[in-house]
Amino acid sequence: MKCGLNLETGEMLRTETDPKAEELAPLPLRLLARIADTAPGLFKPLHVALFILMLLLSLLLAWMSLVVLALGGLFSCVAVGAGAMMVYAQGVAFLFCDSTLPLKSAMVEMEGEQWSTFLLVVFAPFLSLIILIFYVAKYVKP
Repeated sequence: MKCGLNLETGEMLRTETDPKAEELAPLPLRLLARIADTAPGLFKPLHVALFILMLLLSLLLAWMSLVVLALGGLFSCVAVGAGAMMVYAQGVAFLFCDSTLPLKSAMVEMEGEQWSTFLLVVFAPFLSLIILIFYVAKYVKP
């Protein structure tokens, strides 16, 4: 019985669940289940450690990008900034996948709600930073 196979008839047994049971679960538990479905790596210490490492590396690259911009290298600044964004995206991919995959493979594995959340988590910090830079720039006088 525990394996789910009725040995007498050869029929696979399935457990039927009440569709209302999910609605009866407490809100924090439903929220936690949804987060676990979207970002399974968030609950694995190795994935979180790899994300933190990638985050620190991307912050270093972003700082280097600003230094290059201060030195007058606009195109080099954009290239280093793009590298920072790719490193950060790899870190986020560690959180959104169940295994430690390279970014390209992780992007193939994601689907549905994972994609939209992944894109939001990757691009929101960079778009916020760009908006902040343009907002501050209008008050800075050369």
